Amino acid sequence: MKSNKTIIIVVLVILISIACLVVWTMVKNVEYRRMIKETDLQIQKAETQQKARLQEAEAQEKARLQKFREAQQKAQVQFQKVREAQEKARLQEAEAQRKSRLQEAEATELQEKNAKLQEQIKGPTSFVPFTGEETALTMVEAYPEKYIGKTFIVIGGIAVSDYYNWRYENAKGTHISFKFDELRPDKSRTGKNMSLYVKREISKNLVEEITKAVDTGYRSKLIRVKASILGNRYDPDCPGILAELIDWQFLSSDKKGWQDWASRKRR
Repeated sequence: MKSNKTIIIVVLVILISIACLVVWTMVKNVEYRRMIKETDLQIQKAETQQKARLQEAEAQEKARLQKFREAQQKAQVQFQKVREAQEKARLQEAEAQRKSRLQEAEATELQEKNAKLQEQIKGPTSFVPFTGEETALTMVEAYPEKYIGKTFIVIGGIAVSDYYNWRYENAKGTHISFKFDELRPDKSRTGKNMSLYVKREISKNLVEEITKAVDTGYRSKLIRVKASILGNRYDPDCPGILAELIDWQFLSSDKKGWQDWASRKRR
């Protein structure tokens, strides 16, 4: 009997221990789950806070970039205005200089014309008749673009040449080349010259007259020419004057005037 009671007691103790262990395990599981839930909540809260901080930082960065772009655009606008003002000032200065040069050239031309007229008035020393329609080569040299497509009249000595260059480089088959030296009323050279080109089909009489003058001992033939700078022959980099010879006149027999233009004689 006593042995059975002992066994029962041992069994009861074991069962109670097992029950206590089960209860303790259940309590621990509940506590563990609560801790996991709290941890999850803390993680979610931390993630929410981190996301909020990132969004705030991104918004601040966007605002900073926007301000930078606006400042940059404003600086570019101001820089453009400064450049436009500088360019305008440069163009105004260039225009003023161009007008000044033009005025100087016109004044020089007027002085030369007056000097030529005065020399003509003197009589005995006036060897070349000037009409006042002539243009000084100084003007053509200073502003060649002004004479593109426009005729100008010059008096001087002309001689056959073999100079074919710039936009006339390949014109030997279609044109005759001439060297022209500008003269004053007393036949002295002004120091200004140009290259003239005339179409071969109308050059025969001119070449013959020049040849006659050279054969009699002259370096060139006195002539009054009507010339023009052609647009398709003009090169702004060319250092000299290259022009198309449109028409010409020789001295009259009395040496006091000029014959008809060559173009009228060909009609």
